[in-house]
Amino acid sequence: MSEFEPKIILFYCQFCPDKGINSACSADFVMPSNFKRIRIPCAGGVDILHLMHALEAGADGVFVLACLEGNCHNDTGNVKASKRVEYVKKLLEDLGVEPERVGIYHLNSSQGPDLEKITNEILAKIKEMGPSPLAVSEAA
Repeated sequence: MSEFEPKIILFYCQFCPDKGINSACSADFVMPSNFKRIRIPCAGGVDILHLMHALEAGADGVFVLACLEGNCHNDTGNVKASKRVEYVKKLLEDLGVEPERVGIYHLNSSQGPDLEKITNEILAKIKEMGPSPLAVSEAA
């Protein structure tokens, strides 16, 4: 299992989290290559189906990077995203799959240095769980 390199999908808001990612990368942080970043207009645009499809398509973990609560440019997008992530966690639990494969983090534009901590936490968590059992095989 030590050779396992998880595939992570990271949906991130174009506002605060995007600026945080940019500031982290400007400060020599390099996003791990096993993270696929998907920039979206607002974290509230992430649907339950997006999260589940990413897992079905082979991601070992799917995470949302949203603005801090109270700082959403679309008022409640980050709250909607949190509720959707919690719903998917319950679905995974019902399926007998680790709900920790899905999560949400909040990041503002000045918290770029926290991005390395977040990515390391995600990688450690998913590596410990191993490959996702939800990926649909290519033969199917």
